[in-house]
Amino acid sequence: PIYYAVNSADGDGTYMRSANNNDLAYFQMSNLPPDSPANVYGVKLFNIARKAGFDNKTIVNVMATADGDTPQEIGPTYQINSEIYTLKTSMFLTNPITNSGWTKTDVNNMVLGVKNNTSTSSSSSSLA
Repeated sequence: PIYYAVNSADGDGTYMRSANNNDLAYFQMSNLPPDSPANVYGVKLFNIARKAGFDNKTIVNVMATADGDTPQEIGPTYQINSEIYTLKTSMFLTNPITNSGWTKTDVNNMVLGVKNNTSTSSSSSSLA
């Protein structure tokens, strides 16, 4: 089975907006259900993003191993160059912070987010 930690693909109903380089939003993920399988074979991140305004933007996912840890950039940097929402995904077969296989503890403790990684910024990006 696939477990979704966040399920808010509702277009503009839930979104974050960032106008500044290095703006960061991250969230403590929900724990996997107690009866979920013991093995975690991968974690897939989904971003639905669009630019708002004239300037193109870039975003990157961030992760911390636990609440209070400093989030680190993980995966590719995505170019956001359309005002139409587009799906950006990353698949991690190993924990990108530890470079080891995923454990349920890793997943239950991780903090995930997104960072505006645009070097110069005068408009904003919206993430749903």
